Amino acid sequence: MVLNLRRMLRAQRERKQAEEYLAGLLDHEQGTPLEAFPPSSELTPQLRALGDGIYLWLFRPGTYPGPRRTEGSVFSVIWAESDYWVKRCWDPPPAGHESLAELGAPPDREHALPSLKFVGRPSRLTFSALFKYECAQPNGNTNPIHQSMTRTWECVYCGLIGAGSDVHYYFEAFSPAPDDLPVAIMFILRERAAVRRRREMTG
Repeated sequence: MVLNLRRMLRAQRERKQAEEYLAGLLDHEQGTPLEAFPPSSELTPQLRALGDGIYLWLFRPGTYPGPRRTEGSVFSVIWAESDYWVKRCWDPPPAGHESLAELGAPPDREHALPSLKFVGRPSRLTFSALFKYECAQPNGNTNPIHQSMTRTWECVYCGLIGAGSDVHYYFEAFSPAPDDLPVAIMFILRERAAVRRRREMTG
């Protein structure tokens, strides 16, 4: 009984540390140089792995012109249950995304789903709970579901776009069941205040 209590307390500490770590990453702005983040390894030219299921997605050269949006600066922070899913959702194979042969079959979950209580999300991150939460927000999307597939049905997943479009949840099934959990979550970093003001002024 004492051993089980110790394990429970250790798990709680680890979850708390993971929340604090993720919250610290999300405190950065879009366009922050990669060097400002913890050490990472290159997964693809646009994806960097920080470990424990956390990744950085970089701006692609020439795609997003603007202040500080340079090659190697960071656009978003991603959690994914494995390298497989971060590649499948953000760096799928070429040739029209028509084949996932080079990725193989999805592996078992390698990284635990993080708690998002610190950003006000439900305690259980099921498709049903997230859909209800995001649709109920004042700035929620009227149709938050984005489904992606190809002619061969190999690159299939469903995305749920959060209120304000700053959080995107990805599910393995094209039509997720109510209790399905995300295989990946993208947190789009906030824009710099000056960039946001210019965009609001121009409408």
